[in-house]
Amino acid sequence: MLNQPRKFTVVWLLFSAVIISIFTILFIRLPGDSMLWRTFQNTGHTPLFGLIAVAILFISRALVPGIRNRPLYGYVIAVAVSLVVGVLTEIGQLLTDRNPSVNDVIRDLIGIVAGLGIYTGIDPKLKPFWGERGSRLQLGTVILSCLLFLTSLLPLVRMATVSIQRNLAFPVIVDFRAGWSRPFLQIQHADLSPVTENRLSRLVLEPARYPGVSMVEPYPDWSVYNSLAFVIYTTQSHPFRLVLRIHDKLHNQEHTDRFNRSLLVLQGENRFRIPLAEIRSAPVGREMVMTQIAGLVIFAVDIKPPVEFFMGPLLLEYWAIEACYCVLLGVRP
Repeated sequence: MLNQPRKFTVVWLLFSAVIISIFTILFIRLPGDSMLWRTFQNTGHTPLFGLIAVAILFISRALVPGIRNRPLYGYVIAVAVSLVVGVLTEIGQLLTDRNPSVNDVIRDLIGIVAGLGIYTGIDPKLKPFWGERGSRLQLGTVILSCLLFLTSLLPLVRMATVSIQRNLAFPVIVDFRAGWSRPFLQIQHADLSPVTENRLSRLVLEPARYPGVSMVEPYPDWSVYNSLAFVIYTTQSHPFRLVLRIHDKLHNQEHTDRFNRSLLVLQGENRFRIPLAEIRSAPVGREMVMTQIAGLVIFAVDIKPPVEFFMGPLLLEYWAIEACYCVLLGVRP
């Protein structure tokens, strides 16, 4: 057993750790501002509240009278107090520039249950509770808790995986058929579906103010390439117009501070190649930062009947390399 001064020191350290954890959630931002970093921060709620719950279990056992002989009461107190801390932490974010999230409270609860469940495997005070069946029940509880914790990490693993796949696919910026593109796509008043026989994807834009599809966080460094190329195919007999919008991280949401290009789509195959020099010089009063491209949008404006077309991958081209290939193959670029 711990003597009183040492016990007081341990309780104070654990209490300080809990308070620091709360302030970290409220006021500390991770160094990056990307979908991967945000997923990392959200996923971090689970292990953090697992540790908070175990710390509160120790604190309750040290401070609450009569709990020493009722070890399960400490777990009940730890769950209740930790969950209240999680809810209050989300409410406290109203004092910052962040918004409260029910999903974060769910992540907190998963961490609380998993953390305490894992700790039951090494908690000496639970030996009387487990009894003769202790080893199997303990092992089962620990395994289920570990599985719960590992399951909570799946969103982070998936986001890291698609981010790596996006980087490896470069200079392809968007491939609507590829699984890695989906987490980065935002679809507004549109339907997107792959076509099995080729690399095209079918897009149907519904009647709306700005129907279209956005690529959020494309690979950001376009600086060494010369052009953006893509193909649009449609069977519709009447021409229609799409708009291609590209912006960087410095974009101020003004129409004049980004690249906007109207695309006339005719029946059949339409090949577009846009020089990156035009994209670079598009913002009024500055140059677009070609190493920090932050978004790409293809949309229509105020369409009445639905518009259907098929679109291939959007990729960057480097003319010098392309010219070498053409010379070697004996074809014209």
